[in-house]
Amino acid sequence: MLTQKLNTLLRYIELILYKTYADLKAETERTYLGFLWWIFEPIMYMSVFYLFFGILLGHKTDNYVPFLLTGLTAWQWLKSCISHGTQTILGASGLMQQVNLPKVFFPIILILTDSVKFLFILTLLLVFLWIYGYGIIYIY
Repeated sequence: MLTQKLNTLLRYIELILYKTYADLKAETERTYLGFLWWIFEPIMYMSVFYLFFGILLGHKTDNYVPFLLTGLTAWQWLKSCISHGTQTILGASGLMQQVNLPKVFFPIILILTDSVKFLFILTLLLVFLWIYGYGIIYIY
């Protein structure tokens, strides 16, 4: 049964990848900053946490900034995948009734879209950790 569902999804893999690409392109063209907004949004989000917990509350822990950035990067990806995945089911309900596609098709597209943006942020995080003095290894 699981292999049958995977085979069904594999039939639509080109459509999934194209729709993911189209969503990413549309998202970059929708805002004035475009691609840079993918980077600025998490940086501003992390800055607020750092200002509040690191400076205002005086959280003094060794290596607090790398700890904060690593945790918030993973949390931001998980949060966006879950929230966008549930929103797409409600938002695409009309299309789901009109087109004969697997229902999991729509959340997969948004999860892939969020994962591509996460890879850009993860790359920046690894560069920051390397500059901060941590070697890039497989254990983070």
